[in-house]
Order: sequence, then C-alpha cells, then structure tokens
Amino acid sequence: MLILISSMRIRILKNGVLVKGKDIPEKFNKYGRSYKNGFLLSNIAFLYLVEKEYFHVEYDFRDFLYKIRKHDKKIFSKYLIFKDLVERGYFVEEGYGKNIDFLVYDKGDYPDKSPSIRVIGVEEGEYIKVKSILENLYFSGLNKKHLIIAVIERRGEVVYYSVTKFGDLYE
Repeated sequence: MLILISSMRIRILKNGVLVKGKDIPEKFNKYGRSYKNGFLLSNIAFLYLVEKEYFHVEYDFRDFLYKIRKHDKKIFSKYLIFKDLVERGYFVEEGYGKNIDFLVYDKGDYPDKSPSIRVIGVEEGEYIKVKSILENLYFSGLNKKHLIIAVIERRGEVVYYSVTKFGDLYE
C-alpha cells in the first residue's frame, strides 16, 4: 500500500512502515531508523504518529489499524501499551521473539544505556503459562533487566505488574 503525504511517501510493509521523502521530521528518529533510502517506523510507532496527527493522511487511524492488523492480530493491544508508556515519558522499542513485546529504557537513559525493562503484554482474561513467565524472568535476570507484565483491562486501561524472583524456584 502506497500513500502520498505532501512530500512523503509511505508504504506499509510486514516489518513496519517505510517513509520516503526529503523532509522527514527529526522527531521521527526516536521512533524508527534509516532503511533503504528512507525511514522505517515500527507499525506501532506509525499508528502512534498517525493518532497524534504528525501525518496528514487521507486515511484515519482505524483504516491503518485494520491494514496493519493483517500482519499482527495483537497490534491494538500492543499499541495501547506503547502509547501508555510513551505518554508516561519512557523510550520504547519493539521487543524480540514472540514473548517480549517491548524493551523500555528508564527515563533519560536513551541512547546512552541499554533498555532496563522487558514488557510482556496480556489482555485481561488471556491465559499465560507460568512456565513462560518463569523462563522470561530467568532470561531477564541474566540480562539484568526487570520483567513487567502489562495487562490491558476491558476498558482499555493498562495495569503494570512487576515480576520478581521469589525463593529458589529455578536454581
């Protein structure tokens, strides 16, 4: 899908949204990276920028959400977490693998330090295996990061739970 926005062209890809043009605003730097003669934004960051009206586009937020949802069924849940963390002043990157949704930097740490928080997003009522939580907690401990589970309530509010080691469960 290709969209013309003043002097910028946008193409929705599976791994993000490619923005090409001469006048790409500097504020995009904290939401993406240079890529193939353009700028690649994560799908979630792009949705955030559309909602905040950094783009003047012919489609609205819902249209983009629907198109991006074809690649990621949990995109809206992830978006709610991303938006909440960004608006609280954190720098947020998409996570890696299927279990970690986001990597979060402590306030003021980006770009000098590495992210210190790993976030797993879960919708209220969704099942998550304890074994999966313990594996993520163990891996987070090895990497000196805190593990947070972000639960999206039915009303769309996000509640954060810190996961810590209790006793010698996996030593």
